Parts: sequence; C-alpha cells; structure tokens
Amino acid sequence: MSAIRTVVRGARRRRVSTIVIIAATAMAVTATVLAGLLLAASSAPFRNAFNAQHGAHLTAVFDSATTTETQAAATASQAGSASGPFPVTTVKSRPMEGPGPGVPPLKVAGRANPGGDRVDQVTLLSGRWARTADEIVIARTSLRLPTGFELKLENGSTLKVVGEARSISQTAQGWMTPEGVRALGPAGWQMLYRYADAGTEAAMTAHATALGPGVQTQSWLGVRDDAAHRTQLFVPLLSAFGLIGLALAAIVIGNVTAGTIASATRRIGMMKALGLTPAQVVRACLAQALIPGMIGAVLGIVAGDLLAVPLTADVADLFGTVPMAVTPWVDAAAILAAVLVIAATAA
Repeated sequence: MSAIRTVVRGARRRRVSTIVIIAATAMAVTATVLAGLLLAASSAPFRNAFNAQHGAHLTAVFDSATTTETQAAATASQAGSASGPFPVTTVKSRPMEGPGPGVPPLKVAGRANPGGDRVDQVTLLSGRWARTADEIVIARTSLRLPTGFELKLENGSTLKVVGEARSISQTAQGWMTPEGVRALGPAGWQMLYRYADAGTEAAMTAHATALGPGVQTQSWLGVRDDAAHRTQLFVPLLSAFGLIGLALAAIVIGNVTAGTIASATRRIGMMKALGLTPAQVVRACLAQALIPGMIGAVLGIVAGDLLAVPLTADVADLFGTVPMAVTPWVDAAAILAAVLVIAATAA
C-alpha cells in the first residue's frame, strides 16, 4: 500500500500532465454545467417559470364604477387560490426630455410587494420595488426604461422608474404602491386566480363567465401560446447545443486522461517490477488521474456557475420568462459525469 501512495505522490513530479488534466477537466466541466443549465432552461421554459412564480390562470379586472373593492375580493372563493384586489389604472405619459413620441399608455397595478407566496409572484430583475407614491416599477417588455428615468404624466406630476420586473402571467405593464395608484384614480380592481382545472379553453371560459358580466379577463392559455411561438424554434437548437457540449466534454476528458496513462507505460512496467499486482497498478493510475481531475472539476463548477448567470438571463429574455437560478443537480451531475469518464478511461 505504501508503494501505491508513493506512486500517487509521484504524480506531483509530472506537473505538465497534471496541469493538463486539471485544465482540461475544468474546461470540460464548465461546458457540461453550461450545457446542463441551458438544457434545463430551454426545456418547457414557460411551464417551469409559470409553476415557480405561481402564475395566474385567470387575470380579472373589475370596473371600479360598478364593483366595490369588497365585492371583487369576495370572488376569491371561486378559485383554489387568489390574490387581490389590487387597484389598477392606466398611466399616460411623455418623456420629460428629448424629441420623439411619448411612452405608450401603461396598465399599472398597485402592489405593496412583488408577491411573496401569493398568486403571480413578480420577479424583480433590477433595481428595487416601489416604496412611495411617485415611484414605478416597469415590466420588462419591448419597452426598456432605465432605472432613474422620470415619466411626466398628463396631470403634470412625475413618476420615477426605480426597478424592472417580469410577471410570467403578464398581469401588468408596471407596478406602483397601492397608494400611488389610488392617488391617480383607480379605474378598476385586479384579481388573480389559480384553479385546479385550468388546462382547457372550456374550463377557463367557465371560470371567466362565473365572475359575472362586464369583467375584463385574460386567460393564461393565451399567454402560454404566445410563449410557445417564441420557443418552438429555439428549444431544439439550444437542446442540440447542450447535448453537443456534453459530448465534447466527455471526449476532452477521455482523450487527455487516455494520453496521460498511455505516456506512463514505462512507469507502469516499473510498478509491476516492484511487485505491484495489476489491480494495484490500476488503482494507482486511477488515483493519479482522479486527484487532478477532481481539482479541475471543482474549478469547472465554480466557473460554470458564474458564467451561467448572464447566460440564463439571456435565455430568459429570449423566452420571455424569468432567469433560472443555478441548479444543484446540474453541478452534481457534471461532477459525477467527469469522475465516471476519467475513471472509466484510466481503468
């Protein structure tokens, strides 16, 4: 056993091959992590984001002229879970400075926070949530307003953009504090519902009809179909890219490890001459490959997770969903794949 430990420690003298294994494994694991996260982010992105955000199956706006806030709140019993009522209004504005057309009218809802564990958890992408009546959070769509931008309203007041957020249910184009919306004069009350049976057009029509006449509704099925049009072309391409990345990672690790072991033929002969059994030689070679391989795998995990942050944000923008967090099972799978490939090749 001491002879095996001596052989394994001898790997430190083979600095070039050790560094090559570490570097190759790190790059391969980085590619594996990015590929895995890319596959996860592009696999049913709308469904995953909708479930994670507790998206609203039905968005309803009750006219404040005919429905009181209490009456709107009473409809929550018709669904499995509901949020609201939130005051809603339309904000019409023009840029304070510069030529060009004004900002289009925005449907704004009054919410004190992004949602917590309620229906339609709004994801804050940048900045912060509105805290005062003169602040607004803009939904990330084709309209991009930087944080700090000021909207001049038709009544002469201003609203300062303090953040950018996204609702997978597309329940609003902007959010203010409830007090801010009430100060502008709410045009209605918004209710958000989740149902146990919401998978068909017939079911959603029945739920909308149960709310009564004159209620503006939006079904999640329409939002889902819009997202499907954006993903139907890109998902196969991203999936293929992810699979190619995984295959290349395996090839890189395998070739480098195989080359390192092949170059040690003379040393293996010396090990056998010293009395080591074939099984002991295999274990020594495995250790010489796995030790630097594990170091490279850890470095690859760190690099992959850091690079995944902007990558998953770009995928979310592409699909109109929310950025995907780093997934532990992808990291674990990448390390396991690297260890298995190195061990199999060396053995």
